[in-house]
Amino acid sequence: MIVFLLFLIAASLGACRPVPSPPAPAPPVPSPAIPAATPSSARETACVVLAPGPVQQADTLTVAMSGMVDPSHAPVPVSDAERLVFAQLYEPLVRVDCAGRVVPGLAESWSVDSGGRRWTFTLRRDAQFWDGAPVSANDVIASWRGRDSLLTDQAIVLGPRDVRVGLRDSSSVTRLTGTLPAATKPSPDRGWPIGTGPYWMSGSTVTGALVAQPVARGGRAIAFHDVSGSDPRDVLDRGIDLLLTDDPSVLSYAGSREQYAVLPLVWDRTYVLAMQGGPAPVVDRQDLMTAVHAEARAAEGRPCPAADAVEGSGGGSGGGEATAARPILPLRRLVFDRTDRTARELAERLVARGVLGAGVPAVGLAPADFVAALRSNNAWAYIAAVPRPPPPPSGAVCPGGVAGGEPRVRALVDVRRYAIVRRGIPPLLLDADGTLRLVPR
Repeated sequence: MIVFLLFLIAASLGACRPVPSPPAPAPPVPSPAIPAATPSSARETACVVLAPGPVQQADTLTVAMSGMVDPSHAPVPVSDAERLVFAQLYEPLVRVDCAGRVVPGLAESWSVDSGGRRWTFTLRRDAQFWDGAPVSANDVIASWRGRDSLLTDQAIVLGPRDVRVGLRDSSSVTRLTGTLPAATKPSPDRGWPIGTGPYWMSGSTVTGALVAQPVARGGRAIAFHDVSGSDPRDVLDRGIDLLLTDDPSVLSYAGSREQYAVLPLVWDRTYVLAMQGGPAPVVDRQDLMTAVHAEARAAEGRPCPAADAVEGSGGGSGGGEATAARPILPLRRLVFDRTDRTARELAERLVARGVLGAGVPAVGLAPADFVAALRSNNAWAYIAAVPRPPPPPSGAVCPGGVAGGEPRVRALVDVRRYAIVRRGIPPLLLDADGTLRLVPR
């Protein structure tokens, strides 16, 4: 299945990475042990996006995003806009920072057996939902139920705050770092699911913006503005505090404005060509690099394969079951997320070069429809962006193809974005997948 092959790339830190050693007795976190990513300790890591200048006092941070956010998708995003918003609202058990280190999220500590296949997580003592109700291990598993039954089948409650999850291999722990396993519960008004993150969201808007309020007193609110219909340079002129972009013209314009700092983020995603059957065709990565507007580099070697995350799982992304039967005659087309400019440019270049054969059209789908197409496997080929894992030690490249034999997934290019930040805004935490998390102050 296509969605399974994509999951092989995205689900882990890379099979070429060494298996984590058991954690030290205190604190019980996998090696290398690091402190929780609190604002004070975060300043000591390389995974903090810190704008120059003294931190300015303001009641609200204004953040630009491209596209609408659908609360019914929470906590599993289907677009970059939702990924940015949901990251502030919902907590995974653990996170992976930009240096590839596993750091606390909803879980304050964890341990792993000698084989690296069974992980036991202990929730924070002060873990609470937005409404003040404490979060228990039963709440965590209940929130997974209905969104990922395969994960739930491998999870058991060991105590009020302890959850054990069985994994196929130790590298699959990153299955637990996305928003899929975030603990949520339904809201009384059937609006935003109630989460445990540092910000909460209601259905209200202010001048068309989504406003996330800090759970703790004294923090700043975040106003998310959909600017997809505006020129980003005009958005900067209106005084936005944070804008993520890969557009060179916007970066150049921001660089000329003294109130803004332009900060590079990690190489956070790899664009891949995935096909239903047969080997993926040979592509000219250097040619593809010239086809995209974003800063790009040729994907380094083949993506490292990773075992499926949950024992017995068929893989998948974005939650829910991902084991739909493949149509006997999938439509002969190349599909992509139409809101993803880089995916469109890559698809158009591959079609123009005839890489996939004559008469194969490139078809852009809405983000939710693209995710549905991946799950149902109703297309012949896909252009998809998958999180790029940190590089293996010493530049090692995984041998062989994906999932054994000839690959059906071909890595094309790596890309990254830049953060345009108003000087003096509070620090931002950067995850391995390029997600930015705002620090409440």
